[in-house]
Amino acid sequence: MSHNICYVNLKDYKQSLLSRSERGIMASMESDNLSPKQAAAALKVHPVTLRKWIVSGRLPVIREDRAVWINPANLEPFRALSEPRRTCPECLRKFKPKHKKARYCSDPCRDAAKNRKVSLARQETKRQKTIDTAEGLKRAREAVERLTHGGGDDTGTEANRDAL
Repeated sequence: MSHNICYVNLKDYKQSLLSRSERGIMASMESDNLSPKQAAAALKVHPVTLRKWIVSGRLPVIREDRAVWINPANLEPFRALSEPRRTCPECLRKFKPKHKKARYCSDPCRDAAKNRKVSLARQETKRQKTIDTAEGLKRAREAVERLTHGGGDDTGTEANRDAL
């Protein structure tokens, strides 16, 4: 009796038993490609946004059967689009900073904030001058009283006032 012996590569046999999606997952694990969800998480954008980029052709992808894979090198141009935005403290709008130290969304907002700071500083100076003037007047009145009433002696101040 003769037996037909068939030698099968074990790896190919296991691959044939896997479903399409499982084969895609295995392929992605072997390579560095990312799924759309993983790519969206890496870019910090919503997966729907990423799918729109794929459909419009802006983001190149690798298609295997029904699976979609994204090469991480293709994500680099999109990192700038997903940069965090800052809030302008003057107008409270979101803006993308042009450089690291940008605090305001535009020159008019920066100028308005600067003018407000100058105005507040002027008001504070004026208020301090008013306080200083009021304290100076109070000290002057006290000095006049001391001089008119005999050197600040409290005894007989009423009599001294009546005498004047």
